[in-house]
Amino acid sequence: MKHPKVTERKLGREKAMGLADFKTKSIEVDPRQTSKDMLDTLIHEWWHIEFPNDNEKRVAAKSKKLANFLWKHKVRILRK
Repeated sequence: MKHPKVTERKLGREKAMGLADFKTKSIEVDPRQTSKDMLDTLIHEWWHIEFPNDNEKRVAAKSKKLANFLWKHKVRILRK
């Protein structure tokens, strides 16, 4: 399975923390997030690509639950 390409870009105009592009299987994330929020956003956008029929409410709930579990077990996003 090919993983989505992830790029960082300020998404203020889009009023979003992350965006998923189904056609290119790519994810854009706003770099101005905390480590925990970035973890949640990456999971959230990945979920959109992997399960395109899930609605926003379901995706948000699932990604938050998984991000909280991973955070509790010391998974972190490290930045340069």
